[in-house]
Amino acid sequence: MASETVRRSDPRLRYWLPLAYLLLAAVTFWQFLETNPDGLANVGLVIMVLPVTLLGMLLGWLIGAHEFLLIPDWFGYYWDHAVFFIPSALLVALLLWRFGLAIDRAVRVRQS
Repeated sequence: MASETVRRSDPRLRYWLPLAYLLLAAVTFWQFLETNPDGLANVGLVIMVLPVTLLGMLLGWLIGAHEFLLIPDWFGYYWDHAVFFIPSALLVALLLWRFGLAIDRAVRVRQS
């Protein structure tokens, strides 16, 4: 009888976490584009990129700004929010990729 080695599959969270996040971010931005530009339309966007939002709020508090610094006021309502949201979502996706990579490595070490 030959002994068979059972190979456990790598969870590949480094791919699934950012992919799922970017899909949800795209849906959130699409819904934002479909809303009226009022005071609460961007709440979903700032929640979706909460780590970046918190950094922006901290930066504004440190320098004493009365408005949110990371959303510009140059290109019009929707483009201003796109300039903030798209790079922020990509940054959060990068952080999720790194987090998933660390989990994948920990699982691989534990399996061996």
